[in-house]
Amino acid sequence: LVIATVDVLGADDDPVSGQKRVYVSVKAQVYQDDGLFYETVASVAPTQEQGLGPSESVAQTNALISAAKLASTEFVNQLNVKGIY
Repeated sequence: LVIATVDVLGADDDPVSGQKRVYVSVKAQVYQDDGLFYETVASVAPTQEQGLGPSESVAQTNALISAAKLASTEFVNQLNVKGIY
C-alpha cells in the first residue's frame, strides 16, 4: 500500500527561459501488511521538485512527473536494501 501527498506550492516565471515554473512537494510512505497490521517499509520525506513549461498546466504536469520519478526511485532503493521485492 502506498500513500502519497503531493502539494502544488506555486508558480512563477523562470527568469532564464521565460517559461512558467511550478513547484510541487511530495511525501509518501509504503506500507506492508504483516498479517495483523500495516508496517511502514519505505518513506520519502517531503521533497520539492520543479517543472518548466510554456503554460502553467504543462509546468505543473512536468513537476508532478519529476516528483513521482524521484519518489519511486527512492522507494525502489529502500525496498532493495531491505530485500523486499
